[in-house]
Amino acid sequence: MNRTTQDGSDYYWTRAADETMGLDYNGYGFYGQTEPSPVAAYAEPTPATPPRTDWTQPGVGYAPTYSPGTMVPMPTPYFYAAPAAHPNATAAIVLGIIGLVAFPPLSYVALAMSMRGRREAQQNPGAYSQDSLTAGLVLGAIGSVLCTIYVLLFGIMILALALGF
Repeated sequence: MNRTTQDGSDYYWTRAADETMGLDYNGYGFYGQTEPSPVAAYAEPTPATPPRTDWTQPGVGYAPTYSPGTMVPMPTPYFYAAPAAHPNATAAIVLGIIGLVAFPPLSYVALAMSMRGRREAQQNPGAYSQDSLTAGLVLGAIGSVLCTIYVLLFGIMILALALGF
């Protein structure tokens, strides 16, 4: 614990310092401590093993050596750019959404466009991404099924009205 003397200098706790200030803690200092234990002088640590002095280059063939001024070939990157989306992909997604929400016959167009695009992408692997085409295919298929159900229900309703039900 640090205390400040009357002249402003800092010192650490000792029993003698408390006694000169007139403080008595029944034989114990702050928090029950007795006289501070002397600190052992710091000794330089000794290394467990001596440092190595026999550093050598790795085995033969590990690192090629080039003479100064020789051009070093750059390594080939191991990644490739992602394939671009098929030109029909965005149109198929948009038509599939419009077919689900507003005008169901457009779902058939979205289904046809995405199927044609997937066929072209499978014929040219790596040229086109099939992710957006798959989304257009799913939207077109759902919209086509719903449109077919609408047409069947509408036909049944017309037939029922014509027969007088």
